[in-house]
Amino acid sequence: MSTIDQRVARGVELLDERFTGWRERVDADLLDVRSLHRCPLAQADGRSFAWAWDAIERPGWGNGTKHGFNWHPGLSPWSAQIYAWRLNRRWRRALRGSRSTREG
Repeated sequence: MSTIDQRVARGVELLDERFTGWRERVDADLLDVRSLHRCPLAQADGRSFAWAWDAIERPGWGNGTKHGFNWHPGLSPWSAQIYAWRLNRRWRRALRGSRSTREG
């Protein structure tokens, strides 16, 4: 499992724990980890990333990167774009996979 897969898995686990019904609120087509309003956490909470993260943050959790909610801030601009694209793709795959499992 890649680092991105692990981060998204942590994020899914956290959302499952904290935001009942979050999968129905997150629009995979609008999802963008670079956006404070369209990242998975912001969509699950219905507010911005900052509001949602402040409400759930625990010591040692960092800035949301470990949970796949945020792009990796230490990367060059080009690498950050590629990383965000991959992270968005993994989130969409996780969302669509969970929906088809529940519907099927």
